[in-house]
Amino acid sequence: MDTWLLGGTFLLAVLDWMACMFNWTRLRWFTKPATLLALTLWFRQVTSWQGPALWFGLGLVFSLLGDIFLLLPRSWFLVGLTAFLTAQILYIASLNPTPPPFPPAAITVAALMMAWALVFYRVFRAGLARIPGNRRLRIGVGIYSLVLTLMLISAILTLFRTEWETSNVILVICGALLFYTSDSLLAYDRFVRPVRYGRVLVMVTYHLGQVAMAVGMAMQLVGSG
Repeated sequence: MDTWLLGGTFLLAVLDWMACMFNWTRLRWFTKPATLLALTLWFRQVTSWQGPALWFGLGLVFSLLGDIFLLLPRSWFLVGLTAFLTAQILYIASLNPTPPPFPPAAITVAALMMAWALVFYRVFRAGLARIPGNRRLRIGVGIYSLVLTLMLISAILTLFRTEWETSNVILVICGALLFYTSDSLLAYDRFVRPVRYGRVLVMVTYHLGQVAMAVGMAMQLVGSG
């Protein structure tokens, strides 16, 4: 059943990418939430949501809710953003069951990532400034950008956690980078200027990021359990 659910996740993701490309709106109402639902069920089946897996599993649930809210009209964008903000906080909690290590190399990585995020946010903020009545949106995007960056830093810091297997570290870091790329593309496409095939690229990087993070986390928790 585990393999079928993960295979189903990939199949549904590909169908969703096709629905994005060809604007099959009705199909997306099925494929977009179904992809995260299948991944959530797979993660639950593999980990039983024990220990840090509970926080990651709940993060998948809030990501699923965010996917649904973002299918609704634009007035629901902040609600969807809040759902994904909650998901990122839960991912951070799952990646940090103990205080994160901060050797000099880790501090350097964290500082570079925060500087990179600040540069990107300034680009997005310039685009947001052109949207009338955008105060709440600007604040929301700013908070989300900070928390998303902290999630990516938490994933990168698994490099310095001796209990983590190398293969799982690679999966989690690649997944977090893909997730970060997806949200950056979404923000740039929505608030700065349209990106060619932007919607498809956002979903491809988003789904691959979620799957890579979930698999890396699951294998790490199952292997160390």
